[in-house]
Amino acid sequence: MRIGRPSSLCAAMSFAVLGLTLVSSAAIASPIDIVFTIDPAQSTVAWSGTDNTYGAYTAQPGGTLSTPVSGNFVLAFDPTTDNPATIQFVGNNPGNNNAYYQASNSDANAVPVGGPANLAGTTSGGQVQFALQNLIFSLNSGTINAATTSGLTETFSATSSTPPTGYTVTSGGIVFQTPHGVTGSSTDYVGSTGNLTTGTFALSETAPGSGQWTLGIHGTVTYTYNDGTTTGTLTATGNQFATASYSANNQTSVSSAPSGTETVTVPGNTPTSGVTATLPQGTTAGTISVQQVPGITSLTQAAVTAGENNPVFALSTSNTSIGAPQIWTVQFTGSLNGGTATLVFDFDPSTIPSGTPLADLGIWHFNESLGQWQFLTGPINVYSGYDTITITTSSFSPFELGERPLTTPEPSTFVLAAAGLMPLGCFFALRRRKRLALIRA
Repeated sequence: MRIGRPSSLCAAMSFAVLGLTLVSSAAIASPIDIVFTIDPAQSTVAWSGTDNTYGAYTAQPGGTLSTPVSGNFVLAFDPTTDNPATIQFVGNNPGNNNAYYQASNSDANAVPVGGPANLAGTTSGGQVQFALQNLIFSLNSGTINAATTSGLTETFSATSSTPPTGYTVTSGGIVFQTPHGVTGSSTDYVGSTGNLTTGTFALSETAPGSGQWTLGIHGTVTYTYNDGTTTGTLTATGNQFATASYSANNQTSVSSAPSGTETVTVPGNTPTSGVTATLPQGTTAGTISVQQVPGITSLTQAAVTAGENNPVFALSTSNTSIGAPQIWTVQFTGSLNGGTATLVFDFDPSTIPSGTPLADLGIWHFNESLGQWQFLTGPINVYSGYDTITITTSSFSPFELGERPLTTPEPSTFVLAAAGLMPLGCFFALRRRKRLALIRA
């Protein structure tokens, strides 16, 4: 028996004078990709269904057909208005911080060996069994117009856009067993697509101009299966809640720099989240956007997987994190045209354990073209209430404050050379601040 397309189930859960010229960030009115981090404590997906021969599905003994959902949504909209008229889900697109949404994994041995697990169902007497394993998917849509507006909340229909809101399975799927000896796995489900059957999206801002957004999703997908001997219907119902922090302060527009360099600053939503960028000669015009996100699960599926497979990265980031780590997603819609940019990150020193030598700190950067996290270092400066660290890079997207790996030599020019990056540029003197000691008490 081939139980439909598990991707259907996923869908329900759901940056005048030669040089760069700073333009008021408030003047930008076009949609931009904003990361919404899913709250697993408020986000679930539940399965139900009936086999026409063997009856209704129930959870395997000791298990459940409802499970939390983690990951993120990437939503494109205009954050300079309190009531965005349109939204668009940006899914399986590496150039747009493609989102990933993951159901809590089932026990890999739940089916056909047996045993309790989340998202593992069975009919009476164990006649038909199924289980979801490592199910990850992305949500995609065209431009969706607001259906209703009430105060600072807009609602959108998941089925009214053209095409309707859809999904793509990026990992995992289903395994199953039938009483006729038919078994199977989910390897052929990766890449499968479909649309939400029903769904409503609600986008809200907590206060005018606050840039504190919430995204609520409710949706269902219903589909049938037929293996030639038995048929049935399965329905997945998802309720997700995700948040984002993004306002006009998170983006800046720049013009082209055909024969010189210029510097722009994106202040961010807090005093310790800003990024200053010097873009090289030959840069084309575009928008720079900077968003701090609360954890690694807010990043792309590829970045998360690379981090999980790099124990040094995982150890380094956790060692310097008190509460949530400091992670920036930096986007630039223009092009560096093969050059390198110098970035200065403002970071919160309270996230660094007392007595930590600042020389041990650096920036982990996920290089999407290589599929790897790279450790970059540069000058660190200490000020009253915040610190800064300067690095150079030829690519953008995720950057995370962390500790150097133990195998990295001093200085870290070896890492930079291996990454094909130019030597670090000079530190910016745009903002005059009193320097303090280079170690945190």
